[in-house]
Formats: sequence, structure tokens, C-alpha cells
Amino acid sequence: MSGPGNNATRAAAPAGPKPLFGVEIEVYVRLLPAAEARVDRMGNEDAFNTPDYWLDWDTTFDNDTRDHRRLEAQRFRTCKAIKGIIDATLGPRNGWKCESDASLREWELRDPPHARKWYGVEIISPPMSVGKRWQSEIQNVFTALGEYFDFWTNKCCSCHVHVSPGPTRDNSYSLPQLVKRAKAAYFWESALFQLMPGERRMNRYAYPNHHYVLRAEYASTFRNGWDGVFSGLEGMATSGKDAFVYHMKNGSNPTRYMSTNFDPVNKYGTVELRRQAGAASPQTVIRRVLLALTLHISAMRYDFDGVRNRRTRPDGEELIKELAGCIKKLPKTCHGSRFVGWLKWCRESYNTEDEMDTDNVFSEKEINQQERKMRRGDDVVPLAPGEAAPRRRAAPSHQTTLPERPAGSRPPRNTNSNTTGNSTGNGASRATAGTAGTARPTNSSTTRPAASSSTTRPSASRTNNTSTSNNTANASASRTSNGAGRGQGQEQGPRPLQRQRTERARADETTTRRVQS
Repeated sequence: MSGPGNNATRAAAPAGPKPLFGVEIEVYVRLLPAAEARVDRMGNEDAFNTPDYWLDWDTTFDNDTRDHRRLEAQRFRTCKAIKGIIDATLGPRNGWKCESDASLREWELRDPPHARKWYGVEIISPPMSVGKRWQSEIQNVFTALGEYFDFWTNKCCSCHVHVSPGPTRDNSYSLPQLVKRAKAAYFWESALFQLMPGERRMNRYAYPNHHYVLRAEYASTFRNGWDGVFSGLEGMATSGKDAFVYHMKNGSNPTRYMSTNFDPVNKYGTVELRRQAGAASPQTVIRRVLLALTLHISAMRYDFDGVRNRRTRPDGEELIKELAGCIKKLPKTCHGSRFVGWLKWCRESYNTEDEMDTDNVFSEKEINQQERKMRRGDDVVPLAPGEAAPRRRAAPSHQTTLPERPAGSRPPRNTNSNTTGNSTGNGASRATAGTAGTARPTNSSTTRPAASSSTTRPSASRTNNTSTSNNTANASASRTSNGAGRGQGQEQGPRPLQRQRTERARADETTTRRVQS
């Protein structure tokens, strides 16, 4: 029965929790051949409006090089390109970032096609409210990036989700709420374990919290119940919030490599779920976000006092029932992803009787085939009885235009460049991606910092080093003489843009020699 009153009820904002979250997606990306061809064409035909990261893109570069400076430079261009595409899609000041991630070790890749052309990055969302259309924003980001890049994930990748109580950034966790989050981390650990793939069960970057804190108390739950764990956590809270966070980070030997990480509480006001595997599709990212959100909701509402004397640990089925109730507490903007069906699929796929079983059920190639299907609109989750199949999205056409250079900026000049970059070597201090289309410096002694970062930008496409130029020319000549074509899966001779760069480098060498003489 419909009526004005019913319509008003449907339009009203649902009451209930509205936490904030942010997601960090570690993934490998590779420039698609069609996008690579457009990059060359745009660089040759309209350099003024072509962003500098495309002008400097090195299509002949391989990720297994020992030249870590050049590798970091290529990662830097990749991050700049990703940021530029996101800005062109969502508009300026959208809050999304992309950072290079050397910890992904792309030089070890063997399974993806063209394995030497992939680069590890971390795509980072801004703080997002569950009350907004956050699912469509994640979809739009992947759709836009899919016009230029392919995606790949493996056991080195993960998807971290930060959660705060919300509804604004000023609402951080209170001490009682942090204690509840900690109790939930211990209570649901065994159940969460059953939903995780093998490589995430005892991962050294996301160990269960009891691996570091209250280890003996957790081990004795079968004999003494949960009172020992809960009392231990409550005792840590008697000295205040800072002291509690200190203990939850493993005290005098702090670490952030826990399943539920309390390290960001003091800096960002968030608790981070690090346990989940990587994601290479928007559907998987959305579901990983929902798992973190529903675990937060469960922690806030669960009656832990009622299970103090319980001498069993909940299993995956019990956790799924709990989270199915929690997602109903979230706004409708969090619905429609078949989240509960996905949880059941995870339990059926990954659950084993042996809790120490860390073998992978799916191979790396199978996982990425699943992710590729989901990017096209298919799903690994079977339809529930009576559920309509989701609309299939069209594959990327690869015909969109490249992000344009901002008005007023200038194309690069033919000048020598001796700028160097800082190779991070770990995931802790990575160069932050800058904004799209920033003009290249024209002074050879000027270093170029990335936006909001002190890291200088490496320049690998031009050099005044004689040996490097000769090696480039010899390598290009060798590829040309072999007559290898791209369609045959082999390297092609230098493209027009690379040929121009080689000629510019030679001209620079001649000028330098004349000046020195």
C-alpha cells in the first residue's frame, strides 16, 4: 500500500550508525596496449596538451631492472597517471591518492601476461561516509582506470580498511569503544580465520592480535572461557586511552602488523583491518570495506558480558549470521553488493578443518580470472533463490581521451636534466602522487618534488650520459634488425616518441662536448 506517508518514510534518512572509512588498495597495474599507442600518438601530435607523465612514459622499460632509480621513476609516472585519471573522472580535490609500493616486488611476477610491464602501487581513498554514494565512486574509479590499465593481485597484495565511528572526522573512538573493538578482534578471530584465504591466515603483515597480546589468555579460552581475555583488555584500559593503545600495539615492542591494528588511533582516529587479501575489482573492494564496517558495528552492539563464561570459540557460520544482522543497521548505500552471499562463498571456499592450513584454494591465475570477470560484471557469488542477475557492464572501449594538461602550462623543452629521485625501498615512506598535468621544470639544475611530498622526481627519459645513450641506441637497433613485431609478442623497434628522445639525447651530447672543448 502506497501513500504520501509511506513515500516520506522511504525518503527519510535511516537512523543508525554512520561510520567513516578509508580503503588502501595494493595492486599491480600495467598500461594497456591500446592506451600505450594513444600515449605515443598524443605525445607526437599534441605535446602541449599531453600530461608530462605520458610524455615521459618509457614503453621499453622492464620492471626487473637493477636500476632502482629508474624503476622508482616509472612507478612515480604510474602513480601520477592514475591520479590524473581519477582527477579527470571525479574532479579536483577529490581526496584520492596513489603511491608507489616497492614492497610488492613486481620484479618477482611470473604469472601475469607481459610480466615485466607491471608496477606495484597503492590506491588510497579519502575518508568516506557510509551515508554517501561511496559504492558508485569506487566503481567509477575502477572503470576510469580500466580504460588505461589492467589490474593484477597476488599474495603480496592486501586491502586495508580504516574505520572510525563517524559521522564526522571529529568523532574518534572513545576508550570504551576501543575496548569493544579489541574484544571483538579476539572473540571473532577463529571465525574470521575461516573466511580468509590461506595466505592471509597467519600473514606476517597481519598476524592475529593474540599472537602479540594476551596470548596465554586466548589459548586458555577452551578451559577458562573468555573472562580472562576480556578482563585483561579491561585492565589495560584502567590507565586511559593512550595507555590502552600502547598495550594493544604490543607495548615496548610496538608493531602495526596485526589483524586489527590500533596504531592509527592517535594519528587518524581510526582502527585498521589489515587481514584481508588484495583486490583487483570494485566488487571485491566494496565487500572488503563492508566486512570492516560490519565488524565495527558488531563490536559496538555485541553483548560480550553474556559470553564471558563461554568455553567455545565462534565459527564462521556464527560470524556470518552476526554480520548479516549488522549490515541491516547500515544505510541503504551499503546494500546491493550481495555481501552475505559473498561471506558464505568465502566460508565454503576457504574453510578447512585444519586451522594451520595456509595452502591457497585458488591459484594466482584463477584469482585474477575471477577479478577480471567481476570487472566485466560477472560474479563468483551464486545467485540466491529469486534474486535477479546484476546488469552486465560493457567492457572498456579504450577510446576515451587522455587527461589534458591544465591551461597555461608549457610543453617540455629540449634541455638536459640531471634530476634524481629517492627510491623508498619500503612501503613506509613512499612518494605521494602529484596532480595531473604539472609542467616540467626547464632548468637542468632544478629538482621537481611530487605534490605534498619532499621526494624529488627522477628523470629517466633523458640523460647526458654517453654510455646510456649508446646502449639505448644499440638496443633499439638490435630490436629493429630482428624485425620483431608487437603482434608477435616481441619487442618492436623504437616508436616515434622514443626515437625523438634518442635524437634529443644525442644532440645534447654533441652540445656538451663542444662546450667542454
